[in-house]
Amino acid sequence: MKTKRWGLLVWFVAALWTSLVHAAELDPEQAKALVQQQVDAQLAFDANTLQRILHDSYLEVSPVGEIDTKAKVVAFYDPAKKRSGPVAKLSDLNVRVYQQTAVVTGHVVFAMTMPDGKENRFTMTGSWVIAEHEGVASIVSAHYTPVRK
Repeated sequence: MKTKRWGLLVWFVAALWTSLVHAAELDPEQAKALVQQQVDAQLAFDANTLQRILHDSYLEVSPVGEIDTKAKVVAFYDPAKKRSGPVAKLSDLNVRVYQQTAVVTGHVVFAMTMPDGKENRFTMTGSWVIAEHEGVASIVSAHYTPVRK
């Protein structure tokens, strides 16, 4: 009788543990949505959104190779500094989830109409790390690399 109880208890704990682990897994669509929010906020110079979605420990490798803190990134996108710029679209996003962390890779394709009316396009490859802390998912790092033509 004790063996059956222990077996049942072990099965119950294993089932409970499995459900908790799977419940804690970050949703890939949530990770993509955060990346989209970041791109949209950067284009709109929406520092408030960046302040909200970037983790306090956020670090970014800029397209020119600088390592920027959250404070530096948010300050760069101060609405008072807004100027007209390109439109951007995310493409080829790939999300890999590791429990409460996701790594997103893909392209940011920029398009800008030049004064002569021609459209100029350029692409950056991006990688983002999304992590859930205390039940809230945020971007903890990003890395941008320009794609050569």
